[in-house]
Amino acid sequence: MINLLANLLVIEGIRAWLDGQDDESLRQWFGALRDPQIGRVLMALHNEPGGHWTVERMARLASMSKSSFHQAFKSTVGVTPLKYVLYWKMHFAASRLSTTKDSVAEVATACGYDSESAFSRAFRRELGYAPREARALR
Repeated sequence: MINLLANLLVIEGIRAWLDGQDDESLRQWFGALRDPQIGRVLMALHNEPGGHWTVERMARLASMSKSSFHQAFKSTVGVTPLKYVLYWKMHFAASRLSTTKDSVAEVATACGYDSESAFSRAFRRELGYAPREARALR
């Protein structure tokens, strides 16, 4: 049941992201998924949004040096690895807040935050509204 919910959240997050992208961004995204090294990292990020993701960890997963990975990720995906991690965590959180009854604190923990206030600040900075407002977007 939890795996099914996680898969649905990933799909909803990807759909939300795709809705806001232009054709070039879509080509980059699908190209990134086809790339064996970058695609492996993207799948891991989407399967573990609460993970402690660093460039070093992602580079190791891609079997690349940090600098090579950073450059390859940015040219393939269109943003830096850590910018994408933040993007994904916040969109995952928004989806979870709007589709479940989980508290903001529970979602913050699921996204790897120890502090609800730090999570709320990052959420507002990235999405432009407070986590509690995500409930109204149902």
